[in-house]
Amino acid sequence: METTQLSRLKAEQRRVKAEYIKQEIVLDQKFDHITNNAGSIILSSILPKSVSQNDPLNKVMDKVSSFVLKMIPGDDKEQKYGPIIKSVQLIGAGLLARYLKKLF
Repeated sequence: METTQLSRLKAEQRRVKAEYIKQEIVLDQKFDHITNNAGSIILSSILPKSVSQNDPLNKVMDKVSSFVLKMIPGDDKEQKYGPIIKSVQLIGAGLLARYLKKLF
């Protein structure tokens, strides 16, 4: 009788441990996703939600980024500084959208 209860407890312990490992893997994957995409997650909370708000901002920011790229010396500036300019562009678009939202 005791052997049966002990074997049940051990089986339950194995099941709980397997579930624990599964949940740990899921949490690790979610944490990795958040870590790898922190910038875009933050920017998506800053940027306006509707496409109609984003379209005029994108036009302005594209002109700003092309102007900034013209000011930077070198040949491979698009490749070197493109991601940085895009990040600044997105932050600027978000701030501009919030400012315009408060005005109107």
